[in-house]
Amino acid sequence: MKQGKKDDLWLQMEVMIEKLATIFELQMQVPEVQEIIKKDRKYYDLLLLEACQMPVLGLIHKFDAPAIQISSFGALDYHYEAMGSPIHPILYPTPIRQRLYNLTFYEKVMEYYAHLKFQLLVYKTTRYDNFVVKKIFGEDVPLVEELQNKVKMLFVNEYPIWGDNHPVPPNIISIGGILNRPSKQLPQEIKEYLDSSKNGIIYISFGTNVLPSLLPPEKIKIMTTVLSKLPYDILWKWDKDELPGKSENIKISKWFPQADLLKHPKIKLFITQGGLQSTDEAINAAVPLCGIPIIADQWYNVEKYARHKIGKQLEMEKLTETEFEEAVKSLIEDRSFGTNVLPADFTSRENYDKCLTHLPYDVLWKWEKDKLPDKSKNIKIAKWFPQAQDLQKHPRVKLFMKQGGLQSTDEAISAAVPVISMPILGDQWYNTSVIQKENS
Repeated sequence: MKQGKKDDLWLQMEVMIEKLATIFELQMQVPEVQEIIKKDRKYYDLLLLEACQMPVLGLIHKFDAPAIQISSFGALDYHYEAMGSPIHPILYPTPIRQRLYNLTFYEKVMEYYAHLKFQLLVYKTTRYDNFVVKKIFGEDVPLVEELQNKVKMLFVNEYPIWGDNHPVPPNIISIGGILNRPSKQLPQEIKEYLDSSKNGIIYISFGTNVLPSLLPPEKIKIMTTVLSKLPYDILWKWDKDELPGKSENIKISKWFPQADLLKHPKIKLFITQGGLQSTDEAINAAVPLCGIPIIADQWYNVEKYARHKIGKQLEMEKLTETEFEEAVKSLIEDRSFGTNVLPADFTSRENYDKCLTHLPYDVLWKWEKDKLPDKSKNIKIAKWFPQAQDLQKHPRVKLFMKQGGLQSTDEAISAAVPVISMPILGDQWYNTSVIQKENS
């Protein structure tokens, strides 16, 4: 189940959902938790609940309090539905999907089948969730499906651009980048190893949910064989004291300070399982990615590497020496991958004004308040600009960043100004898609 086979996903999801309910039941028995849940019914003003835990919704009934769910990755269909957001298996794929882009008709049919299969899985596992909730909180507790609809807001740890700008109502808030933190000093031993590397370093980690020693031995051999021939040093997060086939240029450890490690200038490539946090940290550090998905949302994330041209996707079950070697070499030698990570970082992690700070242009920004937080010197704000009359037709105007409204689109076309469109509501997604189709 942890060997990177695509067909394992549904078994993984079923086991994961059922185990979460069992874990929740055990957590409720911990004395410290018992002290919390024995408070009076109106004791809490607000509940913050993990979105992947269905049984935890029983607390809404227990305390009769408004609730906000927090998803540590993107939201699933039933989260979107409860918040009033549209769902569609092809237009708006969720993080458990394994194929996203450039689908044939047959592939679209199969993705729709996967969508129905997941809905059936949720229906099946929800019965056990309800059993656990009633066991803990009493028989009068509503079904978790009903409690889900009582959630007031959903915080999603995903950037809108990473979710392909899924249209959402105001009660769904993106908190992508919330785990990003200021850099810390690297441990001296690791810093010396990095600094002394002559040709640079490849970093390998398959995350915390999968023990790399449980991966297929023949695939590990492929990796060690290829890496031993390369002129780079290798840092590999490995859960055992010995790595079979380890060559002199490979250094293993059971832990690395990953976020800070990736920011070191000697890091040339990150070979990863494709977890969302690892992806965020690599983009934050502007390091190209070689993704080999194994479980859960990793196929969803890794396909986006190729989509945004910040990395490549390989399949564990089909991995060959030739394919692995070619991918590693091209990702390091083709500097466009590293260059492409930079704008991906600025459009997600940084605020738009910080992104614009890095441009060698002056910026006019229509802003409704007197101050723009962290405004840089090259940005001028005003509550109104003569957009339609003269501004866009001035020869010094190089680009128009807008929401995608029809009138703004017409004005940009009339002035022959290229646009970047970020739709927010109404017809703006439609207008933006037309702009993209026409290469405006």
